[in-house]
Order: sequence, then structure tokens, then C-alpha cells
Amino acid sequence: MQTREMAEKARVLWDGVEIPGLVSKGEVPREKSTIDVPGFNRSRAIPSGITTVPTIEFVYKIERGTNTLQFFEDFYTNNEEKECTIIRTDGHGDEFARRLMQFCEIISLIEPPYDAASPDYAKITFTVIPWDYVSISNN
Repeated sequence: MQTREMAEKARVLWDGVEIPGLVSKGEVPREKSTIDVPGFNRSRAIPSGITTVPTIEFVYKIERGTNTLQFFEDFYTNNEEKECTIIRTDGHGDEFARRLMQFCEIISLIEPPYDAASPDYAKITFTVIPWDYVSISNN
């Protein structure tokens, strides 16, 4: 148990449904683009007014008796778009932030390699690209 710090957990909903087996969610870098403006003997980077929408990687564990693998296989194969809600909670499950990624599409679906000398749990890794990324107020 951490002291004086808040342990973070995440829940992810796809079209409002929580799919079992979330192992990890990648970083979500929100960056503003810049342009270089030449000047006398120097060049300066200034904001361009454009925000980059990031791609996000997810890893899900596959277990017997769940539809996790089939859900994401269909999501990718059928070129579906889904809304993804990322709910950030503290160690006790109290929500402190919620983000909505609209019209997500899987652009990369990775089946992990097999290594008999170093077995790992069954998992699926994929990358989504959302159309937009918005914060939803908790108040």
C-alpha cells in the first residue's frame, strides 16, 4: 500500500460496456503542435493552434469464459467505430477523472509471440485512434 500518494486504477468502457481483462492502457499524450518561425540568427517554435489527437495502446488478458478476444477481433475486422470512456479512480475506486474518446477505430491488432521457455498469459494488444478526446467533468 502506498503512503501519502494516490494509487491509480483505470476502468475502460467501450460503448458503455466494460470488457473484462484490462491489463494496461498506454499513455495519452496531448500535445499542441508548433511551427518554426525564422528570425534574425535564430529560429523560434511557436504554437500553431493545432492539438494532436494521440493513438492509445491497450492490453487485455484473455481468459476462458469471456468474449474479450472475440469482441476486439470483431472490432478490428469489421472496421467498427466505438466510443471509449476512460475512468480514472483512486485505490478505493472513487472516480476523479473521466475522458471520452469518440469514434475510436483499431488501427493495429497484435497477437503476442510464443516462447515456450518463458510462457506468458494469453493477451491481446491493440492500438486505437480516436476522432476526438474530451474531458468530462466530475461535478
